[in-house]
Amino acid sequence: MKRRVFLLALTLALPFSGCGFQLRGASPLSFKSVYVEAPVTSYQRNVIAERMRTLLKAAGVTVAGSPNEAEVILKLGARKQTKTILALTGAGQVAEYRLELSLTYQVHTPAGKERLPETEIKFIRDLTYDPSQYTAKSAEEGFLFDHMDEEAAQQIMRHLRRITP
Repeated sequence: MKRRVFLLALTLALPFSGCGFQLRGASPLSFKSVYVEAPVTSYQRNVIAERMRTLLKAAGVTVAGSPNEAEVILKLGARKQTKTILALTGAGQVAEYRLELSLTYQVHTPAGKERLPETEIKFIRDLTYDPSQYTAKSAEEGFLFDHMDEEAAQQIMRHLRRITP
């Protein structure tokens, strides 16, 4: 059975092996340097700003140390994270929470010319809750917020790729 699947896959892939087919890959960014401006509070680091710096460096863009050294400035707004009760059980205990993450960002040049208008992104996830599994549900909540942070950074990168020279 495994041999048949392998032969079928090989047969289907064989026509593409010599035709020059290649995945498109990510489109390049239209700027060579960027300064990431993000609010930092005394009790929390800005995880989205850190992730953006990593993604920009991986894309071959220089992350400048000051706004004057960069072609464009990526200004991230405050990251707002909320947790609200979505549903209760018949006994009045929490059965489900709604987790929300929102963030605004914009891109402009050091001279103030707008390259991307202020944009808000928002992510919503629902989390079932069981008080007998407090540790597991707390870890799941942290994972969901981490995943939303990653999605926010990826979405901002996709928007940055749309900026034309």
